[in-house]
Amino acid sequence: MDCFLPAQMLLDGNEYKTMIVNLSQGGARIVLDLNNSDISPDQCEGREVYLVFKTANNDKEVYAKSFVRSANNEARMALGLEFIELIGESHAIIDEYVSSIKEYSTFK
Repeated sequence: MDCFLPAQMLLDGNEYKTMIVNLSQGGARIVLDLNNSDISPDQCEGREVYLVFKTANNDKEVYAKSFVRSANNEARMALGLEFIELIGESHAIIDEYVSSIKEYSTFK
């Protein structure tokens, strides 16, 4: 589901500000902050990263060990992530959030 959730991506001990623009139980599409000019798509693609975020309807953090399936740098750098492991309650939090987006999207 399309969304706009602030998040942090952890790669090689560095934290990068990102925005989740699409989220599902299996992965996410993220866009990196413009200030992350020190990172390139080549540094990310095929790598493991951690994605940390909160949904709009839950104050608990989601921790997602992820694999970078795709990386491109057009207007902004975007990464396609596949979730390898959702830690703790992360699976339930994402499921609840995606369900709420689906429910509200029927009101368009």
